[in-house]
Amino acid sequence: TVHFSVTNSGTSDTVYLTELIIEGAGRAEFFETAGPDMRPLVNVAVQPGATVRFDQGSAQIALADYGETIVPGQTLDMTLGFSD
Repeated sequence: TVHFSVTNSGTSDTVYLTELIIEGAGRAEFFETAGPDMRPLVNVAVQPGATVRFDQGSAQIALADYGETIVPGQTLDMTLGFSD
């Protein structure tokens, strides 16, 4: 999984994180955990003034289709896509 946080510093509009491109990964997927279950997410809402943390026990990112170039603890470049 990938750990980071996103803050919406706006005061009136909710923004939606809709896309995540991570260097070296073929695909990055949003999901949330609910007990032992994992549910896929199409997007992640970030309310005005709020911070969403992508970490265990909350919204998370899973990487797929990546090679041996990605290792635990590594810092990776990523591009975030938003919509309103």
